Amino acid sequence: MLVGEKKDVRPSNDAGRYLCDFIYYTSLVEYWRRDPDVKAPAMFLHVPGRIEDMDIETGRKVALGLIGAMLEKTLESLK
Repeated sequence: MLVGEKKDVRPSNDAGRYLCDFIYYTSLVEYWRRDPDVKAPAMFLHVPGRIEDMDIETGRKVALGLIGAMLEKTLESLK
């Protein structure tokens, strides 16, 4: 994403309904089943269902930015 470019990205405790919340909560259960002490095992990114090339590219940039921020935070916690 370009520096200064703003997107509506915010934390939420609501993954939506039906398939979205099923995927998110199933992911949490699976991680906790494997390691009950894990603190932040899963993240769900809900993106609008637009199919225009520009929308898909924006979604890709937001997802990569979020993954990069999560990785950076994880690496900081290992120091």
